[in-house]
Amino acid sequence: MRRMHGPNKAPLRAVSCRRAGHLGIAVATAAVCGVLAAKPTVLAQPVAASPASVLRVHARSLDATLQILRTYLPIPLKPEAALDSLLGVLGSQVVLSAPADLVVALDQKSVDNPAPPQWVIACTLRSLDEARKVASSANLSMENQGKWTRLQLYAGGDTWRCLLGPDVGGAARLACGHSERSRDELAPYAVTLAPLRIKSDLRAELSIETLVRTYEALIQRGLQMASILAPQKLQLGNPMFDRGLTDLTQTLVGQVGNMAADLRQLALDISLTNTGAEAMLAYQLGSETSWWGQADALAAQQSTTVTPSIFWALPTEAGSASFAVSELRYGQQLLKLLQPLIDGFLTHDGLAAADRHALSELLRAVPMASGRLTTAVAEVAVAGAEAQPRGERVDWQQLLAGSVYVLTSDGADRLAVSWLQNVVAAYKRPGVQAYMRAKWKQLGIREPLPVLRVQPAGKPLGPGAQWFSLSLSLPAGLDKGALGRGQVAAASPKPAPRATPIVLHLLTAEQGGRTWMAAGSDPRLLATRLSEQLSIASERSLMQRPDLEALRQPGLRSGGFTSLRSLARYLEGAMSLSRRRSTRSADGNVSASDIASIFNRLPHHGETTVVHFSRVRRTIAGGDGGPLIGEWTVRIPRTALEDLVALAMHLAM
Repeated sequence: MRRMHGPNKAPLRAVSCRRAGHLGIAVATAAVCGVLAAKPTVLAQPVAASPASVLRVHARSLDATLQILRTYLPIPLKPEAALDSLLGVLGSQVVLSAPADLVVALDQKSVDNPAPPQWVIACTLRSLDEARKVASSANLSMENQGKWTRLQLYAGGDTWRCLLGPDVGGAARLACGHSERSRDELAPYAVTLAPLRIKSDLRAELSIETLVRTYEALIQRGLQMASILAPQKLQLGNPMFDRGLTDLTQTLVGQVGNMAADLRQLALDISLTNTGAEAMLAYQLGSETSWWGQADALAAQQSTTVTPSIFWALPTEAGSASFAVSELRYGQQLLKLLQPLIDGFLTHDGLAAADRHALSELLRAVPMASGRLTTAVAEVAVAGAEAQPRGERVDWQQLLAGSVYVLTSDGADRLAVSWLQNVVAAYKRPGVQAYMRAKWKQLGIREPLPVLRVQPAGKPLGPGAQWFSLSLSLPAGLDKGALGRGQVAAASPKPAPRATPIVLHLLTAEQGGRTWMAAGSDPRLLATRLSEQLSIASERSLMQRPDLEALRQPGLRSGGFTSLRSLARYLEGAMSLSRRRSTRSADGNVSASDIASIFNRLPHHGETTVVHFSRVRRTIAGGDGGPLIGEWTVRIPRTALEDLVALAMHLAM
């Protein structure tokens, strides 16, 4: 081998592991901008190889992705400069229209004391001969071994150790890592990897099967230690609690082990088109020994079910809404394990038997303990609710101000108003209140206990309508800290007034054997919204929205939609807890009013609908055979991406 230094050596800037991201500049930029479109596909089987390859990130064509990305971003993208910085003189040899890969493999020689994984990046070059000539002209260290060429790219204190050779089709490929072992053991595998047959721009595959197989002994020892040590460390000396703790630990540890055995692979597909983007996160289960696998197997049998009617009955003006179908029989098993644990703890803590029994009955009577449950919820902004009086103290209720949450459920066991009434009654028991006050004192909490109330909601919502409220005071330190350092310093030496309690309200009403609920911070708005929901006309329901076609496909396990503006309401509420200024603060941070103003200046005002949905299916259509595939997909239209880019620029300026 020959290694050249001195003035003839081509100047290269420092290259390190983090610069491997330059090769995936399109993917990285797309992820930052939220650029996400791939059609659902069956997860590819892991490629058999001598190295324990655990992760592959495959870019189909960086050039194609960059061309579309340039239409979204107002800044120039120059991948050539990034490649020159990454690979020096060989950067100009990279074919951007060909696939590129990042391959990661586990170190199987140190499974008991895991070492950092090996990794290489691999890309296609224009020509083997031309690449060798360029490397030779730049006086790079080279060694030819048949069809392979080893070479080194030096840059300051870093060195790329690379392998140059043909792939399975004869095209020139270059694979580079930061260690000789990665080059010698992993690079030949990365060079000869066949391109993935994908429609997405980017696909990342994580082999959980390889991960578990490689570290199986270590994982088993960890689970065994957890099942033994947890009951020993947490035991109280109460027979019921200690026995319940052991049973719960053994069950949970067993489920973790079963989940590790069931799960084969995780995959993420990301792609970008001129009309928008889509991302799909998928997992593959090879067996069904865990509760997760068994629940998915049941869900896969419902492949012809339609989106529940309670979702379409939600109001069309909702800023966001979602539905989910859950199999709750496994939750029932967990509740059974928790009952003796809680009863044993309360016995050890000295709570009277009658009070313990009242609390245990609540857990035993949870109305969602069995069967399938379908839930639907919508977030509805209420006109005029944003204009609220601003005082000097922090109004913690602003976190929910301006929105009402409408929800309902349907299934074998619906949410029961009577159960909520029993919760309030159990909480108000004198023995429970005395126990809570003792706990508050023991923990050093000076604020009063939370207050639960229930009363009839009034005639407009029907005779069975109920009004639940929860009032609680946050620690004064949080309220004081939210005012800002300057205000605290200038505060009066007198004791601060007691913090205004947070009051959350829940109104319920019955209609056609179903319970509808509305939650929020203003009971008057809740009553109005719930009353409108009970008499909503079909033309005002989600059924009439044309931007929800993706949610009409059969077999969905969950789904919904949102928008940037809807998400921003949570940001505004959170910011109102940290400062009460109507303009940009002195330290340059953005205030809540700034956020609202920025959205008014976005091209589409952040109102474009972003849809998401999930499903579970078998790889063999129409049958019970084959692994289970779970998929979660989000679709982002172009107008939402344009708003996202504009929002990022506004916040950066």
